Amino acid sequence: MSHEIQFGTDGWRGVIGEDFTFANVRRVALAAARYIRAEGEANRGLIVGYDTRFLSAERNRDRPHDAPASQA
Repeated sequence: MSHEIQFGTDGWRGVIGEDFTFANVRRVALAAARYIRAEGEANRGLIVGYDTRFLSAERNRDRPHDAPASQA
């Protein structure tokens, strides 16, 4: 079951492995892609960065790279 993802002034709020999961990273990436398309900004592209914290690079690789238009 999905629950609300919390963001604060410093970014995503939650416990790694409980709130901050691969599934939730995919949810946020899909929501961001949908927003960007809805705003008519898809042609501008999007840069996704990550830092050196626990599994950050793996979470970056797990995002939807080129999701079909029907998904985003």
